[in-house]
Amino acid sequence: MTNFAKKLETVANVVVIVVGALVLVVLVQIYILPRFFKERTPQPLTVGSSLSLENVDWKKNRETLILALSTSCHFCSESAPFYRRLVNESQGKQFTIVALLPESVEDGSRYLTNLNIPIRNVRQFAIKSIGVTGTPTLILVNDEGKIKGVWVGRLQSDKENEVLDRL
Repeated sequence: MTNFAKKLETVANVVVIVVGALVLVVLVQIYILPRFFKERTPQPLTVGSSLSLENVDWKKNRETLILALSTSCHFCSESAPFYRRLVNESQGKQFTIVALLPESVEDGSRYLTNLNIPIRNVRQFAIKSIGVTGTPTLILVNDEGKIKGVWVGRLQSDKENEVLDRL
């Protein structure tokens, strides 16, 4: 066997080993790793399901209205007049409003202040972790932590009235 043939055989063997290793890595990523590192997928927001938020005492109020917002959401900003109305309606009633934003509490509070929405209970929260897939989302929760209603997106006036009637 010539020197060139030996080198060619060595290169071919190395290529076969590298391709085999790459195929093995891909197979492990597709079939093995997901079984060990499954992401915890949040339950969908459905009426009757339970919602768990750290440091929220559902029993404190008859109902809690959660506003899942984002400072970069133009629908959230466009809905500011309705949110102001919600805050006004909440005074004297047995429900509280909690604003959840993925941004810091300071940024979220500044955003709400700029929109003239006086919500004091503002929290930074990974809203996707509770099943919120888009903002704005309103979630009405009873005193047992059960979801009573969910509204997603910029609401038309009839849906806004539906929210107000449910409170």
